[in-house]
Amino acid sequence: METTRIIFDTPLPPWLVATIGLLIVAAALAFALRDTRTINVWARRGIIGMMLLAGLMAVAMALGPTIIRRSPDPHPAEIALLLDGSLSMQLADTYKDDEAAWILSRQEAMEDNGADSDQPPGEPAAGESGEPARAEPGKPRPSRQALVNMVLAEGRDSWLAALAKQFEISAYRFSADVERVTLEGDAAYNLDDEGYSTDLAAALSRIGGGTGGRHPRAIIVIGDGAWNKDDPTTVARSLGMRETPVFTLGVGDPNPPKDAAVNSLRADEAVLLGDEVTLAAQVTTTGLAATTVTVELLVGSTVLESKQIVSLPTGQPTTVHFRHVPERPGRQRYKVRIPLLEGEENADNNSVSTLVEVSERKIRILLLDAEPRWEFRFLRNAFERDPSVQLTVGLTRPGIGPLSGPGYCDKLPTGKDEFMKYDLVILGDIDASTMPAEFLSELAEAVQQGGSALIVIAGKRGHYNGLVGTPLAPILPVRLEPAVLLTRERGQLYGLELSQEGQKHLMMRLASQEDQNAAAWRALPESEWSATVGELMPGATAMIVHPHRTAGGSKMPILAVHRVGQGKVMFMGIEDTWRWRRTVGDKYHYRFWAQAVRWMVKKQFSGDGDPRARLSVDRLRCDVGEQIQIDALCLADDGFPLREAKVWAEVTDSRNTKQRLVMTPGAYGMWQTNYVPKQPGRIRIRPIVSIHGDDPLPTEVEVAVERVNLEKNFLAQNKKSLEDIAAASGGKYLSFIQAHQLAELLSGRAETRINIHPYSPCRHWTFYTVLALLLGGAWLTRKRSGLA
Repeated sequence: METTRIIFDTPLPPWLVATIGLLIVAAALAFALRDTRTINVWARRGIIGMMLLAGLMAVAMALGPTIIRRSPDPHPAEIALLLDGSLSMQLADTYKDDEAAWILSRQEAMEDNGADSDQPPGEPAAGESGEPARAEPGKPRPSRQALVNMVLAEGRDSWLAALAKQFEISAYRFSADVERVTLEGDAAYNLDDEGYSTDLAAALSRIGGGTGGRHPRAIIVIGDGAWNKDDPTTVARSLGMRETPVFTLGVGDPNPPKDAAVNSLRADEAVLLGDEVTLAAQVTTTGLAATTVTVELLVGSTVLESKQIVSLPTGQPTTVHFRHVPERPGRQRYKVRIPLLEGEENADNNSVSTLVEVSERKIRILLLDAEPRWEFRFLRNAFERDPSVQLTVGLTRPGIGPLSGPGYCDKLPTGKDEFMKYDLVILGDIDASTMPAEFLSELAEAVQQGGSALIVIAGKRGHYNGLVGTPLAPILPVRLEPAVLLTRERGQLYGLELSQEGQKHLMMRLASQEDQNAAAWRALPESEWSATVGELMPGATAMIVHPHRTAGGSKMPILAVHRVGQGKVMFMGIEDTWRWRRTVGDKYHYRFWAQAVRWMVKKQFSGDGDPRARLSVDRLRCDVGEQIQIDALCLADDGFPLREAKVWAEVTDSRNTKQRLVMTPGAYGMWQTNYVPKQPGRIRIRPIVSIHGDDPLPTEVEVAVERVNLEKNFLAQNKKSLEDIAAASGGKYLSFIQAHQLAELLSGRAETRINIHPYSPCRHWTFYTVLALLLGGAWLTRKRSGLA
């Protein structure tokens, strides 16, 4: 029966508020009658009428009436049934005791009825290899999907049939999305072919929110609770506040055997000899509490690196990163392994290996200096021992003449063909006036347009200042200033300081761990001299700075790098890196220069295609949903970086999309964006630069996108999650053999609900609008009638 009543939201008795309000309105009208007696009668009536209506509305607003209408819910009571359709339901578990007896009885009943499940009754589920999973006699091992179908089949004769007499039952399958399914007749529930992840929180929110003003009386979730997105407990708590409890039926073994698995291993497909190989392994553990697990990187039987991780008891994957520099060419097989844990029965999934193709092309370096100073000598020795370096040495020796012989050049290169022989030129402490002008101009052109690399190492003689006014000065990462020689007086020694960028850069990594790397740099011998330079050039990055001296408002750069056109340039403002060998030998000196050389010559941006726009991605292989960073190096026709342009990346996968790139602050010519692939396959990326037209330029990179089945990692039923969902919502957790209790637990929710519809007419924007119009109209009429 529908009823309607009115309540007033006022701290005083409503009659008292109404009496006071009406008295105030009467007084205002009496004043208005006396004040408007001299004006036109129609204007007077309009003012009095509008004031009367406004006054009555103000009184009503003070009373705050709320009309409450109560009516029976016209919709039948509904129960929502959520079935886990993710691929973790393919997993099979071994059951015993009461659960085993229940499964065997249901399999017999289904055989007697001729019913089919997703596997033959009594037959263990097939594993991923296609071979049947074995079960001990008397201990059945059905898949979780088969188990849910058994629960539903039993329910058609018992609990599900009992609920159907009182409620309208709506069934849904959930994984990453929610889909309506039918359970009519003997229809079996099937898994989602794309159920690579589970979003139970979104499923509860969507179904619990209802449609068309209709909300389910309760929600039943049947699954293993293995979710890998948002925590559904928060949603369950809000459902409990709306009196929509969630009852969870758990399937799967909540206490699986101990197991540690390396699920995947990703690495670069090909590198140059001496390049660093980066590897990312995905590791999961089940049946373990939060404990420390050892993860090893091996080549053959040799352990290259070992790391300790903390296992996650929920089965969520952990990514472990390794880095290694191969020492020989050819195919290199890397393996990531977890040593067999105590109590672990299955060791088949404890390791994964991958092949990396290591090419032998050597890095061609030209090392030039005026005299064989100590820095020159130790650099030459380091490069001669590096198997991936082909070294040519040039000593100009002013007043004596260049040194000649095997491995030496008797004159500086001056032609394009000669510069093409080298990937990197290291220019030492040579007086610019003794070098041919063609050498400097051709070297600058080889960097800008040919993609060569240049390292300038300053010396105490200050010859680096002689580069001012030469073609090399504009391409250096620092502005040159008059030389100042620092004498080795007491108190002038200083320690090198890494910049924020230098702390993270590959070139500056003396140790694999961040804290160990910082300690290694602090332990290096102090320096006694540094070149005096000005501020950084636009787009340049300082890796090492002077701890006390400044340039351009910042700490003076000692080591700085930047890109110029197609190549890279480094300026090194000290000449005593050879002192880093003290007490540790070649360890840090060799590692730094090996990394610096490789980073300088590495073609980070695609070498093929249009030279006006080069692309780079931070990974050539990724997983669906994993973010890719896209960088674009955009050049003008003169080879210098663009300062103003609009840049897009055309991404082609299952469809074509355009994504805007943003200019990297301070790095002229560099644009950047992030892209998240949604589907597996190969995606193609091409640049579009506004000043070069609206069509993509013929430069492209390809990224292989893989689909990772996270669901196969969840070997255990996440019983705690299911219990938390039920408790937070006011429901109850049940084992699958307790499904028959649902009819009794939910029987009290079939009564007809009373819908309450409150409405406050004086709390609506239209009410306030009319009140404002009446007051404004009365005031405007007074003004037009000549009243104050």
